[in-house]
Amino acid sequence: MGEENTEERKFRILGTTKEEFNRLPVAERLGMLRELEARIAEERQNVAERKSELISRYRNVERSLEEARERYWTLRGTRVRIAIAERRYREAVHEERACIGRIGAYTRLYRRAVAEHDEGRARHYAELLRTERARLPELRERVAIARETLAGLPDVRTVSAEIEETRRLINYYRRRLDELYSAYEYVSRRWEELDKLLEEVRREIKELEVIPVVIQHKYREVDFEIHKALKYPARRREKGHDIDIELLISGTFKMLMPTAYSDDECLWLADIEVPLQNVIEQVSDSCLADPIRGYGVPIPEDTEIKCNVVGREIVKRTVVDVTEYYAKLEPPLTDTKLRDALIREIDRYSFISFSSVIVRRSHTIGESKDINYEAGSVVLQCMQKRSNEILKRLIDWTEEKEHSHLRDALTGGTQQ
Repeated sequence: MGEENTEERKFRILGTTKEEFNRLPVAERLGMLRELEARIAEERQNVAERKSELISRYRNVERSLEEARERYWTLRGTRVRIAIAERRYREAVHEERACIGRIGAYTRLYRRAVAEHDEGRARHYAELLRTERARLPELRERVAIARETLAGLPDVRTVSAEIEETRRLINYYRRRLDELYSAYEYVSRRWEELDKLLEEVRREIKELEVIPVVIQHKYREVDFEIHKALKYPARRREKGHDIDIELLISGTFKMLMPTAYSDDECLWLADIEVPLQNVIEQVSDSCLADPIRGYGVPIPEDTEIKCNVVGREIVKRTVVDVTEYYAKLEPPLTDTKLRDALIREIDRYSFISFSSVIVRRSHTIGESKDINYEAGSVVLQCMQKRSNEILKRLIDWTEEKEHSHLRDALTGGTQQ
């Protein structure tokens, strides 16, 4: 692919023309190019994995082909041994029968010579008869050995069928190797195209990086409800309510939505739900069980606890321009320096608060659960006091998701 074709393909993927692209602001052009760079890098990674997979499959088929060829020649050797054993058996049987025939013939001739009182002929045939009778045990042993050898070999029809099946398998492996080789050549050409395109995109990014990148972070304010149920171990096998204590925790948090989720708020809500649920489950356990700072309800280690986010909704969207904040960072921009700066930024614009905690508890198996207002108030106060601990967990999760994107934006790397 030539340089001109590479450039044309770049603008075709961007969905614009060269003239329209050059009229856009530098920051927008950088954003589009970095997004394209990320897509190309991801596709190239997929192509690299595909190449590795094809190489691995090719080698596996090669090994299978080699094994099939070895088996083919082993079977051919077995069939040759069977043919040799059959021939030797036939020859041994033929010699045995010929010897028995000669013994019979010499016996008749000997008796006739004796009857005719021909001592010379009688001695001659007697000598021949002794010779053949002496050979007969050896010939019978040869027949027995040949029969035993033939019996120890597989059936020739079975071996012939296996040879034919192995030949078909060898042909299949050969065809499969040709297919894999063609696929590998196609993937290799695709790799070269992507490599040239990536080189072109990175060249243009480098030219545009002389102008600082505008950094705007999106913050989202979310109302949430978490339902938690505790089932005591002593009541697991008894009839009645399977939940002894229920908590409904309501609140609001504001948090940076990582750039990777810019096009999918629902995915961000689903992902951040996991650390939110985990930390609130831990803190609420502590607030419920702690006899000093909490309500003092004992929770045995084998208590069955279920915690789920039952409601979440974005109630406010905010965009914060933090270009100046990060422009003040002095080089070199190490990972540690960027991480600390990002955590300070998120901490500045984020919060979490709890509006209510409703505790329902049943004291007797089978009875309905009543609201325990005192427990709800104590747990709510405890969780409010520990809100910074909960917020820190969410900030750490968010920083991990946003760190690489911020680093790439500030250092001119690939956006994630």
